[in-house]
Amino acid sequence: SSGINAEYGRDIDIKESINENSVRDMLYSEFLSLRRTLGFREDEFESDEEIEQILSEIQHEILFELAAMDNGSRYIEQAAADHLTTAVICPICQKNNLSITTDLVACTGCGMSLANPSHFNADHVSETLSVATDLHSNNCGCVPLFSIEEGEEMTSLMTMQCNFCRFFYRII
Repeated sequence: SSGINAEYGRDIDIKESINENSVRDMLYSEFLSLRRTLGFREDEFESDEEIEQILSEIQHEILFELAAMDNGSRYIEQAAADHLTTAVICPICQKNNLSITTDLVACTGCGMSLANPSHFNADHVSETLSVATDLHSNNCGCVPLFSIEEGEEMTSLMTMQCNFCRFFYRII
């Protein structure tokens, strides 16, 4: 159900399983239980109207918090998804991010494009670049070159190579 919280002046989307009546019923039930547990007599509390007003205020606060938690969880889920998406800088032009799909690896900056028959994802490409760079830098201080080579069966490969130490590594 959906409602407007006048105090905060904004729409609140509430999960369908939670509505205003269920929150009010829960609050009233808890109130009665608390009153019995603590041993209070009925005449020790405010009038029914005052109790209803208190419960109504608490209900609005709970509904607002539930809506905020729901919106917050959506924000956290999106932030986590964004964080988990690895951005890989194109090793050819070293300026733009690679666009990596299950079928294609491409860079809009330099125009590099090659098939992705192994369906590598961004994490795999990033890890492979890191491993290749680490392996090379452990033995050589020169800057390696990245290039697109013709592979078997009319496919292209991205490779990393060093002309000084003859290091060669297939990236994709």
